[in-house]
Amino acid sequence: GTSELSLTILSPSGKEYEEKAHDPFSMQGDQQTSPFQFQLEYLPDEQCFFILNPYSISKAERRDYDDHIDFLIKKQKFDEAIQAFEKPPTRIDAKPKRHTQQSVYLAYVTSLMGNKEIEKAVKLFPLVYKTAEEWEEQILLFIERDQLDMLTPYIPTDAPKLHAPVYQKILETYLQKKKYDKLKELLSKWPSDIYDLSVIDQSIILQTNSEKTPQALLECSAIIAEKRGDISKTLTIFLKMQNIQVFQLIERKQLYEKILPNIQTLMAINQNLTIEMLVNHMEKLPLRSVCNALDKDPRYLHAYLDAVFSRKPDDTRDFHTRQVSLYAEYEPTKLMGFLRKAGNYNIQEALSICEKKRLPRETVFLCGRSGNGRVALQIILNELNDIEEAIQFCRETGDKKLWDTLIEQSINRPDFIRGLLNHAGGDIDLQDLIDKVKDDLKIPGLRDSLCKIMQDYNIQMSISECCRKIIVHDCLALRKQTVTLLQGGYPVKDSDLCAKCHNPVYSCG
Repeated sequence: GTSELSLTILSPSGKEYEEKAHDPFSMQGDQQTSPFQFQLEYLPDEQCFFILNPYSISKAERRDYDDHIDFLIKKQKFDEAIQAFEKPPTRIDAKPKRHTQQSVYLAYVTSLMGNKEIEKAVKLFPLVYKTAEEWEEQILLFIERDQLDMLTPYIPTDAPKLHAPVYQKILETYLQKKKYDKLKELLSKWPSDIYDLSVIDQSIILQTNSEKTPQALLECSAIIAEKRGDISKTLTIFLKMQNIQVFQLIERKQLYEKILPNIQTLMAINQNLTIEMLVNHMEKLPLRSVCNALDKDPRYLHAYLDAVFSRKPDDTRDFHTRQVSLYAEYEPTKLMGFLRKAGNYNIQEALSICEKKRLPRETVFLCGRSGNGRVALQIILNELNDIEEAIQFCRETGDKKLWDTLIEQSINRPDFIRGLLNHAGGDIDLQDLIDKVKDDLKIPGLRDSLCKIMQDYNIQMSISECCRKIIVHDCLALRKQTVTLLQGGYPVKDSDLCAKCHNPVYSCG
């Protein structure tokens, strides 16, 4: 016959038949066989059919669960095929026997690779390839196709562990293609026992002889040196690169005692991290040793001493005088706080520094501390022109002569007179001040100042009167209490003696 050979299952439905299934198939010699030469036989024990013709025989049996998965794979329905394998129905016959997880994912991966969906396919490689040989074959293929970047994140380093030359081949491929960042990532990520460190190190050295060696390649060399136990070389490389990873290396390997000669370099890399490290490990990095190392760079020395002083002021007491000059040079805004808190600097040297740097407030503080209050007051009045600060300074010193000097210096300055009237009423004789003011001197705001003085006086008198009344009331109450106590009896015994004559208070009979 010439028509397509098929097996059709019909079910009776009244006077007609309903088609239940129609499966085309082929047999040897079917084109030379007429329909009447085909024969269909059924074996109940095996629950299968045999289709025969003069040239061949075919067996038809019930479709199992593996056939269902095959059908889904053939139709490119891989998500459904994976779902069918991983979560089969609960019935007994719905269990795959032929298919495995590896075979299902292999079919999916093969399809993805054929459709050039490489990135999606390589994510499934760990589910497909279980032996070192399978992985090595794929790695070599990806190297040939220049697609190694997509495969590298999924290459196993254990279970299975590949042969060392394969790992070395991957690293050398990135080295040759100058993909140093990727090489650095793998060197950091991979354990050092899966490839020959010396071989990779030698290959890196061949490319680091030039003066323009890329930073990433130097980092690779540093990683290799650390893995080989050559910590000094790693430290030297990071310092040469001025790489911030040097701080992690120092902390990881406890290299604090080895960094004294390189403190300035560390400061240049990151000043804050360096200072924090120096301050936190002063038992291994003594303050005097660090100061000697930073002596040639005063700015770094100041930053370090400032950090130590802020935590432990007494630790820098031997350097307090030096710190005065450093604060005056680099952070004059912090100098006043330092002068107030520190106590071991040379006052005369500090005063000379402040005068040279034209720091009047600090100079005033030091003059006052050295007992030269008159000079300090002159600076406040003539340089700072601040009457309120002058008043505060006089109050702190408690020297009456300074008050007299202040009045003398203010008598011809209206703004100073007003300031004294407003703020020093309780410290000076206002009547004496007013008497000394010239009659023709114009003082803006004088009326308001006088009104304020009168108001303050009235308030003071009112408070005094209230206090007087309270005291009188308390005195009367206490007197009344005393009289009451005196008028009351006092129990005595015949053995009690008089406090004056020491005779018995009374005698019986």
